[in-house]
Amino acid sequence: QTARGSAGGIMIRTSPGVPDSVDIMFIDERGADLSQAQQRKLDRVYARQEYRRAFPGEIGDLHFPSSVFDSYTGSLLRNVDVDGIADSGLKVVVDASNGSAGLVLPSLLGRLGVDALTINPGLDEARPTESAETRRAGLVRLGEIVSSARAAFGVRFDPVGERLSLVDELGRIIEDDRALLVLLDLVAAERRSGRVALPVTTTRVAEQVAAYHGTQVEWTTTSPDDLTRVGREEDTIFGGDGRGGFIVPEFSSVFDGTAAFVRLIGLVERTQLTLSQIDARIPRAHVL
Repeated sequence: QTARGSAGGIMIRTSPGVPDSVDIMFIDERGADLSQAQQRKLDRVYARQEYRRAFPGEIGDLHFPSSVFDSYTGSLLRNVDVDGIADSGLKVVVDASNGSAGLVLPSLLGRLGVDALTINPGLDEARPTESAETRRAGLVRLGEIVSSARAAFGVRFDPVGERLSLVDELGRIIEDDRALLVLLDLVAAERRSGRVALPVTTTRVAEQVAAYHGTQVEWTTTSPDDLTRVGREEDTIFGGDGRGGFIVPEFSSVFDGTAAFVRLIGLVERTQLTLSQIDARIPRAHVL
């Protein structure tokens, strides 16, 4: 919403895995995190209190955008390729993790026309984040449901809806580093050109996958703002951090779990391969 006409934004959330924390996130006009240099400048100004207090007449008004979810869903479906999804007959299992993704998924899934089984859809304000153990247990449970429902795959969103994890059609968890390679393979195989933005911590197998399909890797630092910088360049077709964060450049240059989910459905439908088949054809990384 910030990237659609605002000068910036502020988001309040908890640190992943630390439920008693409070993070105040400042967002620039592109809807992306501030750069590290901008964050340091902001910290310095705040610590030194080098700012003038506003007079009563200078205090602005609060405006609450209407139909935010409908606007978001409409924009997403206009920008991401959803050809063939409605007629595909794909069945997917979606775990909203009682987070913010559950607010937009009902409308989105209805407009996509996909056969989806949604679990944990309600918003639970008492669980703003989750531990690694809770996340793992949720993925194991998701795998069991995917297998019993004979679904094409399963996805699990994090509580804030920025990141997602994958389970293949056999109910097996696809670890985050492999999930990045799976999506990279799908996107690169379909596009056959362009660049993908990946942090330098990513396995060099990603470079092999990209080169095989005629695409190039643009290595970035591990800072999210560096990924978003490359993500908004014209020839960028994909981005990811290897920790469940994916960038869908045709829609947004920042991490968006819902956009990545929609793109994944379309890619799986058009490629006519299962996630386990795609995972199996990607080389394994070995560390000595």
